[in-house]
Formats: sequence, structure tokens, C-alpha cells
Amino acid sequence: MPTIVPANKIKHDPQELLYHFPSIQPVRYTKLSQEYYFWSQVKTAEQIAGMFGRLLIPASCLHWQRKTRHAERRVHIGKSCYYALAENELTRMEHKKYMAVVAGEEDEAV
Repeated sequence: MPTIVPANKIKHDPQELLYHFPSIQPVRYTKLSQEYYFWSQVKTAEQIAGMFGRLLIPASCLHWQRKTRHAERRVHIGKSCYYALAENELTRMEHKKYMAVVAGEEDEAV
């Protein structure tokens, strides 16, 4: 199953940094932790959507009218919004944008 979570974002848990680098800047540690836990939550939401036979689609891949039509399938994680949709519910363009996000080419998809 394709995933929207970049592999390098959840590779290392930042909690180990405090042990190895006790003098790490608090702001740097906070940003690393927030990014790690955000992508961990996205991965968990994606696994749950997969259990129901759906994909977790970023809001940037959907048209605004379809976002309002599928509002009951919306998942908020931080400031981002994702939708749990079946693959056959996606239009051709939405599928193309989703595959670009999976490949890591999000800017080229829009």
C-alpha cells in the first residue's frame, strides 16, 4: 500500500537526542519532536484508514466541493486535513495528485 508519510520523517525518535546531546537547543528539539509526532499521527491515521479499505488523501489533492461532500470522512492532524476515501472514489486528477504526494513531488502535483 502506498504511503504519504516520508520515510525519513519517522526514522529517528527525537527523544534519544536528549541523552546523546544534552545541550541541544530547546527550540530545535521542539521542532524535531513536533515534526516526528505529526508524521507518527499521520501514519497511524493512514493505517486505520487502510483497515477500512480506504486511503488517507491530503486535502490539497481534493476539489473544494468534494471536500464538503466528504466532510464526515475528514481527519484533522495538527493544522492539516486528510480525507479517508476509497481508491475507486477518486477522480483521475485526484488520483494523479495523490500519487505525486506519495512519490514526494507535492509541489509538482498542483
